[in-house]
Amino acid sequence: FAEEVSKRDDVHLIYLSAKNRNQVAEDLNEAIWELVKETL
Repeated sequence: FAEEVSKRDDVHLIYLSAKNRNQVAEDLNEAIWELVKETL
């Protein structure tokens, strides 16, 4: 049972880190878009 829980925690952590990476990418895209709009 303990092994099952730790496996699930691993999946959860992987999911969270992937979600954070997506958030960072979105923030980056927004920042770049703001720069592009300012230069146009």
